[in-house]
Parts: sequence; structure tokens; C-alpha cells
Amino acid sequence: MNDLGEIIRLVYPLSSDAIELLMQYAQLKKMSRNKLLFTEGGVNNNFYVIKKGLLRFFHINEDKDYTICFTGPGGVAISMHSYLFNKPAMCNIEAMTDIEFYEFSKEELEKLFSKSPEIANWARIMAFEEIYTMERRFTYVGTGDAYTRFKAFMQMRPQSEIQQIPLKHIASYLRITPQTLSRMRRMYARE
Repeated sequence: MNDLGEIIRLVYPLSSDAIELLMQYAQLKKMSRNKLLFTEGGVNNNFYVIKKGLLRFFHINEDKDYTICFTGPGGVAISMHSYLFNKPAMCNIEAMTDIEFYEFSKEELEKLFSKSPEIANWARIMAFEEIYTMERRFTYVGTGDAYTRFKAFMQMRPQSEIQQIPLKHIASYLRITPQTLSRMRRMYARE
């Protein structure tokens, strides 16, 4: 991904004027691998658009790490719980690689939504895309036997992205053990 305008136009055809307006509020930032963008229990109502790199959303319960989802270039990172209700985030977001992202504060976005219905529509479509992604995850990767879930995961993500995800996180995402994942990978390679 080159710039915010290119990322935005993948989802919604914003005019050049609207992109220019958005760019005035966007802060391009970088973060190193293994750093946390935000943590569960803390309030973070910023909105992030990923330019480069890969993020992992995860939750910790009884000292066990549960991977919720991954997002890469063009994706968004947000705690809806914090953004909508100013409440603590319910998950952590970790940089799995070095990342670059555009950051918007809630206050800035709300001003933009008031100024530009076009930008408000873009945000609505982005939110719908994220809801669709979660629905797809639960439908295709969250159901069926271990091999069906693994196969769906492999078919729904770019190989270049999958290769950057540690196997323990893939196993956590699919709710299988690393040993089961190893067997699934061998079966998949034989097909």
C-alpha cells in the first residue's frame, strides 16, 4: 500500500477533496514488531488504518492467549468498545511485524463525519467490512472440524501474510493445538 488515498479507495471511492481532508487529520506512525498498539483493560478510542505490516488481535483469559483475528495492509484496528462507549478495550492488538499505520483520534473523526457525509459513508463501509470479516471468520474458520477450519484459513488469506504469522498464533486462532496444526499442514501440502 502506498498511501491513505490508495487504501481508502480499495473500500470506497472517495473524492480527491475528501481524501485531502482526511489526510489533514491522519498521523502516519510506525511501530516495532512485538509492541502492543493497545491493551485490553485500557481505553483507546483511536481509529487506525494499516499501511504496512501485520497485526494480531488477542484476548487473555486465565493466563491463556486467544487469537481473535489478524489484519494487514488496508485493514483497520479499533476497539469498538472503547470507541463507542469510552470503555476499556476488550482485546490487545500486537504488531506481528514492523508496522506503519495512520492514526485518527475519535474527536478528529467525529469532526470529519460532521464536515463530510462522504467521509462518514467511508467510515460506515469500513465498519461494515470489518463486521463482514468477523462474520466470515466465525462462519468459515470458526466451524467444522480442525481440517475444515485450517483449509478455510489457508484459502482466505494471502500466503505472504500467512508466512509471517507464527504457528502458535495460527493454532490459537483456529482453536487447535500446535501438534494438530502440524498434522493439518502436512495433509494440506499433500492435496
